[in-house]
Amino acid sequence: PADADFHWLRQNRDGFWSQKHGGDEAIDVDDDPVNPMRISDPRTANRGCYTIFCGFMCVLANPNLVNIR
Repeated sequence: PADADFHWLRQNRDGFWSQKHGGDEAIDVDDDPVNPMRISDPRTANRGCYTIFCGFMCVLANPNLVNIR
């Protein structure tokens, strides 16, 4: 649908997380409108309208390390 959206979080090198809502720019704080905080745990962060935490995925930082045969 035209109103479909997505929300991603990515762990940064410093251990904190950044988030990206749909086509918006990525930000490094949660969605608290009064006191936005850096995200240390996506499961407990204020994610605004994204209230259901689905899970974690792990992707290698260097795709050349993958050896698929």
